[in-house]
Amino acid sequence: MYIAEVLSVALRGIFTNKLRSALTMLGIMVGIGSVIVLIAFSEGQKKEILKRFDEMGAGRMGVFLKKWGDGLTAPMNEQLTMGDIDAIKSGVSVMDHVAPLAQNSLTVRHNNISLTGLTVMASSPEFLQIENSKLAAGRSFTDDDNIQLNRVCVLGSSTKYNMFFETSAVGDYVFIGGKRFEIIGVLEGSGGIADHVREILQYCNKPTTGSVLFDRQPVTLIESCLAALKARQS
Repeated sequence: MYIAEVLSVALRGIFTNKLRSALTMLGIMVGIGSVIVLIAFSEGQKKEILKRFDEMGAGRMGVFLKKWGDGLTAPMNEQLTMGDIDAIKSGVSVMDHVAPLAQNSLTVRHNNISLTGLTVMASSPEFLQIENSKLAAGRSFTDDDNIQLNRVCVLGSSTKYNMFFETSAVGDYVFIGGKRFEIIGVLEGSGGIADHVREILQYCNKPTTGSVLFDRQPVTLIESCLAALKARQS
């Protein structure tokens, strides 16, 4: 009986003050809707950023030979072998892909165009999967290429453009460290993490009124900071 009386009073109040009741309900709906939209937007941004970081290789890890099991430092000329790679593949089941990697800074030349200090990497076909790299043209190198020691290479897009501009590079040749290699493919991006930097900055960058001050001399830097603070306060 008590509940029925409460409902009766409430309904009479709603119908007596229709405009106020309508505005109250509208405010509640707008408030709830705003919260839902904000939560959905923040979750969407979170998933997108995590996706971008995953594309950059957030789930990757590198294994390097630094010390032996007894704690002694490994010599510089000691490196992991393909037997070690096979042991990691068979012994670590959580790894989707495992690839060896050797890299060096070399000069790459095509005709009269030379690019010095380029990072040149040698690996297995799984490396492109680990790097989430896609081909814009041609094909990737294969296990047969490695077994047969074929001198083939895949260029990053920036290297390809700097040497060939808009013309096709697949099937042509470059000299890497003085040795002739056939170009069998070109990547969509540069072949590294730099491909994603601009996209990450677009998602993470926020407008700010701050400024960056830099000076090699600590005393001069402090003076510049004090001068900037005084200018902002005046």
